[in-house]
Amino acid sequence: TAVCSTSAQSIGSANHFQIHAGVGIQFNVTNHVFIRPQFDYHYVPNLTQQFGSNSVPAGTVYIGYNFGEKE
Repeated sequence: TAVCSTSAQSIGSANHFQIHAGVGIQFNVTNHVFIRPQFDYHYVPNLTQQFGSNSVPAGTVYIGYNFGEKE
């Protein structure tokens, strides 16, 4: 949204509902260390007015450590 410096009223507003799906798989490097690549996809209707696309894909790679014994 944008607000003029000479006005207290908002010029525009945005309210978006999104649908989100994600998938990932965890690979154990050792008994405690793991790597988990993950892909996320967001679909946001009417997002093209601000960003040019309704689709928002994302990718992440997690590196982590598990405490305790693995069963």
